[in-house]
Amino acid sequence: MSPQELVNRKSDIHPQVTKPHTPRGLPPSECPPPSTITRCLHKILARRWVPLFPQERLQFAFLHRDGCFEAVNLLHSVIRHIHTHHTGGSFALLDISRAFDTVSHNSIIRAAKRYGAPELLCKYLSKYYGDATSCLNTTECHPTCGVKQGDPLSPLLFIMVLDEVLEGLDPMTHLQIDGEVLNYIAYADDLVIFAPNATLLQQKLNRISSLLHDAGWSVNPDKSRTVDLISGGHSKLTALTQTEFTVAGTRIPPLSASDSFTYLGIQFNFKGQCPVDHIKSLNNYLLEITRAPLKPQQRMKILRDNLLPRLLYPLTLGVVHKNTLKSMDRTIHAAIRKWLRLPSDTPLAYLYSPLLQEVSASHT
Repeated sequence: MSPQELVNRKSDIHPQVTKPHTPRGLPPSECPPPSTITRCLHKILARRWVPLFPQERLQFAFLHRDGCFEAVNLLHSVIRHIHTHHTGGSFALLDISRAFDTVSHNSIIRAAKRYGAPELLCKYLSKYYGDATSCLNTTECHPTCGVKQGDPLSPLLFIMVLDEVLEGLDPMTHLQIDGEVLNYIAYADDLVIFAPNATLLQQKLNRISSLLHDAGWSVNPDKSRTVDLISGGHSKLTALTQTEFTVAGTRIPPLSASDSFTYLGIQFNFKGQCPVDHIKSLNNYLLEITRAPLKPQQRMKILRDNLLPRLLYPLTLGVVHKNTLKSMDRTIHAAIRKWLRLPSDTPLAYLYSPLLQEVSASHT
């Protein structure tokens, strides 16, 4: 078993709001594990354990897959299928309150056994979490819930517990898309629960609320949303209704026709992904960089290290026409020529050539 000094942690208070009124607004944040030995051991365990997690599960986080891309496109495809085939369907976007901090240690050990952890490893995890202490200023306490922040093994243990919860949902209340069964989409603690209609969705919400409570979790209704799409039958129409849903007796705000929600950084409405004017956003960013009192090399560094990565994520996951990409490409090239005071007919090969070749060319 690990020595006591390897499981001790130090915690700091980081307010989530400007003026917290309840303890929930002052969650403790643990520092990374102090022991390099512990980190190396848990990294080895995680690498050997991850392949045993079922890939057919619709949990896309912390696994060897492009989780954000798959989850966003799956949600968009489901919403578009409901509209184009007029099948109707309901779904809820649930936010688990402080999910990583409140998962019970008993659930962690139980989930580890469920996914094939040998008895020796289960004893190690029980000892590791049971003997752990957290120091808040000068006060020492023994936490009974929460995975350890910065621990390479924590993400895998977390999704194992959540998968146990999601597997407890009634398989008979699933949504059927082109013959495939769809019960939920999960990316870590971002959950989307599907059902064929409002009645079955409410049953699922009641069930998942109980399952989450057993694991030490609770749903934050203020950050959750529900969508109820009904079909017009022979009229071939799909409409959004303001159906009231509750979880643990608390109302979840329904999505209206003018509302939108953010899922993994991408804007959605009740029809699917929201259209985004990427060209306008790019022009605004480039204008800010141009107006800033910066040197040419500073502008180039901001473009390469900040702006392009910021644009890449929504462009990769969103629905973008190839002509939009070509237009953005031309706009960026024009801005670079302007910043570097190059002729407008400067070939693209010059812009993409290695730096040493550019320096040599400028001297000749």
